[in-house]
Amino acid sequence: MAPPLLSALMTIAPHLVIQLNDVGTRSVVMGRDEAMVRCVEAGLELQFQFETELCRKRSFWFDSCGGERKEIASLRYEPVSDVFIVRRDRFGDGLEGTVARFMSAEDGLNEASVSNPFLYTTLAHNKEKLLSSERRYLRARAVVACKEERDRTLDRVTEGLTFGLVKRDGFDSGWRERKVESSSETDDKKVEK
Repeated sequence: MAPPLLSALMTIAPHLVIQLNDVGTRSVVMGRDEAMVRCVEAGLELQFQFETELCRKRSFWFDSCGGERKEIASLRYEPVSDVFIVRRDRFGDGLEGTVARFMSAEDGLNEASVSNPFLYTTLAHNKEKLLSSERRYLRARAVVACKEERDRTLDRVTEGLTFGLVKRDGFDSGWRERKVESSSETDDKKVEK
């Protein structure tokens, strides 16, 4: 049986939002839950993995998507210095990750539960049809996990027997979509210049 903190995290269903920022960039925002705060305050690591894609709907066929953007943010309490540390890194960008320190779990959670801002045009990966299509949309998901030191054998067996559909160590928001409006395209072009 899963520990109480882990069980609480597995049963929550926080919402996921693709947010348009003031400067034309987007961010993926994961809703928070009390179980997330309890996880961090118990000294465990809370990890967010954000995945984002730019896609376009196609009639009578699967949707076409550009490259995927993956980012991980983790929040952990550091008892020696009495601070909450947020580590953030993006896959495949070739840059070092960032580290930020916060005095409260709430401030750390505010930082870790939001992806870094991005321009949707960077997700097209030289696919002009994605940028010019009126049927384009952003899709995003977040996977939240309360990481603890324990034997992962049961987790791997469960995941293997269900072909990856059941994961015991967290919550998957599922893919959420947001149409990319033409009016916001001009904001993105201003930022790129």
